[in-house]
Amino acid sequence: MGYFYAEQQLYENIASGTTAAGVRHPLTFILEAADDIAYRTADIEDAFKKGCISYRELFQEISDFQEKHAPGGRGIDAVGILKHQYDNAIRRNIKDPQLYSVQNWVVRLQSSLIFAATDGFTMNYDDIMAGTYPHDIFYGTDGAWVMEALGDIAHRYAFTSQPILKLEVAAGTILTFLLDKLVPAAVHYDCSEPIDMMEGKMISLISDNYLQTYHTYAKGKSEREKLYLRLLLVTDFVSGMTDSYAKNLYQELNGIQ
Repeated sequence: MGYFYAEQQLYENIASGTTAAGVRHPLTFILEAADDIAYRTADIEDAFKKGCISYRELFQEISDFQEKHAPGGRGIDAVGILKHQYDNAIRRNIKDPQLYSVQNWVVRLQSSLIFAATDGFTMNYDDIMAGTYPHDIFYGTDGAWVMEALGDIAHRYAFTSQPILKLEVAAGTILTFLLDKLVPAAVHYDCSEPIDMMEGKMISLISDNYLQTYHTYAKGKSEREKLYLRLLLVTDFVSGMTDSYAKNLYQELNGIQ
């Protein structure tokens, strides 16, 4: 889980060298926490900017979560921080006090969550180093309810909104089309079976560095292994595309200007 068969030896070498075979490396807890802090706060700010959630709705949602999990502002006073930033914007005659308050609230919240993650790591240090800790490092800290709230609010107000759902369906259509065109071409590439003209053109669209990597690893391999590596070639190529490149390629191959 988490790596391709072609990378098994590499994984085993890393796991052995870091003595983390079968368990999570301690640094992954910190990396995961950093990602969660960055993305969950950014999701809320983006949702507000795009009009998915209003200031009033955000304030009420955070108030409800805090009252349930940290009554009286115990621990991280997320409501108090948001209100303070709004009041500060009003005092300073900021043009858009709601945007100012949300943006600065996110920054202050990130700082508080970093301290919470630090507490979680140090409190559970022995179990983490032993590879027996089963939770993320926010578990049992003042930041746990905040992370839950941010994720839940973003899911309900942003990720299930009509624009996001349409975007996901469109992305699925693009990726399916590209794979449907590239996989059959890859199956017939570099083997005894002849490749037809259109499949050859599809292969020519794959970047030379991906093709070179395939040929390097396919050297001396059986036909079965080479087929596997060609399929991996396609997945590497497609997953390495930027959103705009994948969209443009889809439009170009469908004759859409």
